[in-house]
Amino acid sequence: MLTVIRKATLSRFLELSTNSSSLRARTVVARIMSSCNQDQDHDQKVVPKDEVIRFIKESMCKAGTMTEDACIVAHHLMIADYRGHFSHGINRLEMYVTDIEKRITDPTARPQIINDFQVRTDLSH
Repeated sequence: MLTVIRKATLSRFLELSTNSSSLRARTVVARIMSSCNQDQDHDQKVVPKDEVIRFIKESMCKAGTMTEDACIVAHHLMIADYRGHFSHGINRLEMYVTDIEKRITDPTARPQIINDFQVRTDLSH
């Protein structure tokens, strides 16, 4: 399965991957970028979904998130791009990582329900 990724997002992937310890991540992104640069008429590149998810997951884990949370984030960001909602897709990865690095977001936090109440709707009108 494949998803479309914009060239600007791939540039950020390359930047993130140069800081990555994974040679595979650097190699894959560099290969994608080089093939993308050969065809200047297109602003996007098709990348296997599994590779997108793996890259996001690895980036989020490196930033400090737990593997389970990184998998969920990776899946949702990839799906947003796959469905054409680029503003809610992979381009948010940089924001998430930056927020973790600046300690704006706690990567290990767990949500808690503080107040739970039932909602009732009257559909008779």
